[in-house]
Amino acid sequence: MFCVYLTCYRGNKLPPFYVGSSSALKIKNGYKGSVTSQAYSAIWKHEIKHNPDLFKTYIIATCDTRKATLIKERRIHDKLNVVKSPMYINMATAKENGFFGRNVSGSLNPNYGKQHSLKAKIKMRKRRHLTDEQRQQKAELLRKINACRYADINVREQQRQKMSGANNPQYGKYGPDHPHYGHHHTDEAKQKIRQALKGKKKTTQHIKRSSTSYKIQREIDSKVFVGYGLVDFSKAIGLRASSFLYTLTSNKYKNGYRILENLGMTKDDHAPLTDILTNPVG
Repeated sequence: MFCVYLTCYRGNKLPPFYVGSSSALKIKNGYKGSVTSQAYSAIWKHEIKHNPDLFKTYIIATCDTRKATLIKERRIHDKLNVVKSPMYINMATAKENGFFGRNVSGSLNPNYGKQHSLKAKIKMRKRRHLTDEQRQQKAELLRKINACRYADINVREQQRQKMSGANNPQYGKYGPDHPHYGHHHTDEAKQKIRQALKGKKKTTQHIKRSSTSYKIQREIDSKVFVGYGLVDFSKAIGLRASSFLYTLTSNKYKNGYRILENLGMTKDDHAPLTDILTNPVG
């Protein structure tokens, strides 16, 4: 089943209406239309991505065939004079034999039944399959490009600012809201990470987190624990290091614990970790 639809826009960056045609199923699945005109294409894509709530699409006519739908769409375009009217985003009328918007699946595709020549296949294969030496050369070239690009400390700082705080796409996403929630690395991935970090010097911040002492409170019984080291402490209380680190970023209860105080002490400043955890204070 095909249809002619009307998309209404409630923002102030585009005209309020767009008339198009598609399958009824696509509209029911949230399709709003595709705008390709030079005047409105970029704005349309931006608004669809960042302000989807400003769009509402209605089916105004249905047809059994794609050809009949295009004829119906063309009649509506002509009747409303969408190209010249400032009320419509459309910059062209529908074409009965047009390519855009037409069903080009299967035998209806212009390239259906056609095959690439042997010469074309070899070219595509070369682009996809590189030798180990070519991959190393490419990786080395990228490293040199990035080294030049980020050699300037100002450039590095600008790049860091672009991806920090609220600018980071994953900012504020925790637990089920995070796209990697419930995902676990495979043994092969863990081994690759382990090899990549092997011999790598720890940053000052990493060393500080690994040696600093914390005083945290358990939510279930309000007991207070004191211990040192991000990894050691998290293991002792049964949390993953990443989960414990998340706990340290807030004074609210996270993962069943909350941080009360950063003591700033190191392993040598107080009793062994196991003794403190066995005999919590508070």
